[in-house]
Amino acid sequence: MFTVARGLFNFLLLKTMRSKAFDWVYQHLNKPWNHGPREKVSLNQAVAFLNELLKVAPEAIQALLESRVPCGEKLAHHPSVQVITKDGQAVVGLLGILNGLFGKDKNGIPQIIAEYDKAEGKLIQFWAKEDWEFQIRLWDAILECAQRIRRQ
Repeated sequence: MFTVARGLFNFLLLKTMRSKAFDWVYQHLNKPWNHGPREKVSLNQAVAFLNELLKVAPEAIQALLESRVPCGEKLAHHPSVQVITKDGQAVVGLLGILNGLFGKDKNGIPQIIAEYDKAEGKLIQFWAKEDWEFQIRLWDAILECAQRIRRQ
């Protein structure tokens, strides 16, 4: 009953007046249904979610990640969405869109990185750029230590 009354009240208000006060009342009476959505998702949460999906359905996620669709010039020149050119046509994929959402750093490096097994061509895992850079620095430090040990 409350929902019907609220809907009728909102309809009548919508028909009779339009003001900042009305907008404020309308927004506070009509909060979206909470079915568990997150109002804010961090980069790390998005990467963890992608990795969770990759564990559940690796073939599907890899196929989805590797699929590209043609896009127009406006999307092709979007400041943060990653778009590539294939056979003279601008195409975009899921990772390009997600990286558009989270942006890129001053060097143009995206925030979400997909790691592949080069030998098998399989998607291994997703990384947040900051974690990926840490892994690279760690790996470089390990290699440097190994080289020092060999020289001794």
